[in-house]
Amino acid sequence: MAVVNLISMPLMFASNVFFSISMMPKWLQSIANVNPVSYLTDAIEQLTVLPLNTSALVMDFVYLGMFAAALSAKRFRGNT
Repeated sequence: MAVVNLISMPLMFASNVFFSISMMPKWLQSIANVNPVSYLTDAIEQLTVLPLNTSALVMDFVYLGMFAAALSAKRFRGNT
């Protein structure tokens, strides 16, 4: 559990879970723009709370898919 919190807590605080990205300092905005938790939060907001913006939702899923594929490819490449 400690290792999971060590990874998930910084990702959560460096995303748009609590604050809008526009309210963050510039250095934290650049981190939040590549943080997959920001894209996941945006997709969930699009599906539940906000009016549906199909292009933004597709972009969120494309980014999350590419991020997952990159991590999977690195993992499988390292095992061979």
